[in-house]
Amino acid sequence: MRNIRNVQGFSLFEMVIVIAVVGILAGAAIPSYFNVKDGAKEAIILNTLQSVVTSNSSVLGEALLEGKDDGREKLDEIQLWNGNIVMNSHNLRRVLNTNLEIIDFKLFNLPINEDSSIKHGLYVMHREDYETYKDSAVMPKCFVRAVQRKDEAGKVNINTNINKC
Repeated sequence: MRNIRNVQGFSLFEMVIVIAVVGILAGAAIPSYFNVKDGAKEAIILNTLQSVVTSNSSVLGEALLEGKDDGREKLDEIQLWNGNIVMNSHNLRRVLNTNLEIIDFKLFNLPINEDSSIKHGLYVMHREDYETYKDSAVMPKCFVRAVQRKDEAGKVNINTNINKC
């Protein structure tokens, strides 16, 4: 039969010290985590604000083109008042929910992929156009191409091109 006193392990004092050190480290890390989390939330809110302003400008432009800028109207299920978006939660969800697909360049077999100055790039197109592209491999008429590349001086630039319908 084994003698319990000969078994090696941690003493109660050592365990208390380890728990205290872990508690001190956690106490220092948790506020930092919440600061980063709060900063990220703030960035999302500010980005959403810009999205709302941009979306309203876009919807107002469409409303003007379609003559729906006087009184209460609807444009693709979006409620308008004098051409501007009616600010309520259901309406705003419709505005911010888009039918756009964002695709990396690497998914396309195009000559632009062979340009070594391009570091990143993407296409933005309507979801229906993307589905057609996937079936036929023919680029749609309407899309936005955004390319991030380095110039001769090593400075990173972003270039966008719009292929209009």
